[in-house]
Amino acid sequence: MSRFSDLLKSFMKDLDDAGKKLDQAFKDAGIEKKDIEAAAKKNAEENKPDPAPAAASGTADATEFDGVPAEECQYNSGLSYLDYFSKIFREDFPQCSVSLETVEDCRRYKYTFTEGADVKLIVELMTENSEANRLRKTCERNGTPYLRFYFDHEGWWNTRRYVNARVSAALGI
Repeated sequence: MSRFSDLLKSFMKDLDDAGKKLDQAFKDAGIEKKDIEAAAKKNAEENKPDPAPAAASGTADATEFDGVPAEECQYNSGLSYLDYFSKIFREDFPQCSVSLETVEDCRRYKYTFTEGADVKLIVELMTENSEANRLRKTCERNGTPYLRFYFDHEGWWNTRRYVNARVSAALGI
């Protein structure tokens, strides 16, 4: 098992190094992250598969077998996942100031909800393949409420109602 673990660690390091080199190449070429996201969004729209059938139940609690729900969600909003979450946080929680920052790499993001000088909530947005737990543990140690949303988990639509309910509960409102 140790040999497999060593091989896996080596592969992950090589993958991480390649990602860093790619990020630097984009930076050297003057290509910004927003340009890459815009190109990816355009490509996704041009190559979009036929829409899945609507959920038979008609509810927002659709499973991966039901297709995209009719309710506004991450996939039918017409926005990038960052813009989608930012819009919900800005519109549905105006009592909080919400800031966004990238966490360590380009596939994890941290939204910080504050009221005055008080941090009320940390929301982390990440890929389902991430094994990062550092921010969650830091929040737990500091007594700061923490939520995590995955933007690429199959069957998880991140409907506006679902996001709103989780954030509201974490904020105690």
